[in-house]
Amino acid sequence: TLERLGFPASYILYVGTIEPRKNLEILVKSYKQLVTMGKTKEHLVLVGRLGWGYDELLKQIESPELQNRVHLVGYIHQKDLPLVYAGATLFVYPSLQEGFGFPPLEAMACGAPTISSQTSSLIENLQGAAKLVPPDDPECLTEAIHQLLNDEGIREQYRREGFARASKFRWEETALQTLSCYQEVA
Repeated sequence: TLERLGFPASYILYVGTIEPRKNLEILVKSYKQLVTMGKTKEHLVLVGRLGWGYDELLKQIESPELQNRVHLVGYIHQKDLPLVYAGATLFVYPSLQEGFGFPPLEAMACGAPTISSQTSSLIENLQGAAKLVPPDDPECLTEAIHQLLNDEGIREQYRREGFARASKFRWEETALQTLSCYQEVA
């Protein structure tokens, strides 16, 4: 699947809409710093439809240092996403604001060590199972990416914790809790 989709052998992954609230400019800035310093062989793969306000991001990824290193691949069919998540060295989700934040949980369910913003629902859903960083601190994000890329032990710890956390989020459980709430109100 990864070969068919044209994915690089080793990559850092983001999945979601390409728009300003997803904070991708900071992710690309952090990634560029690692590339410039020669501290990553991984490529950066951005999966998702173009939303709005993405012009600055497109300019960013056109820089000479990032050509052929940042891949904006667009929408990927749901049946292929588990393999895309599972193939990632890291999953990074630097979003500024989320209502729930499905992509990091999906990534963790597929075994991808995850870095995410320390904001909104992401704190509640991911605390202890993902590396959380302030959304407005590119240096902290750069450091977190570098740490997880270079420490297999920490990656494995987040992989295990991610599996455990993701297993707690099941649609069946959501349905049962919703039913219980309705019964209590009735």
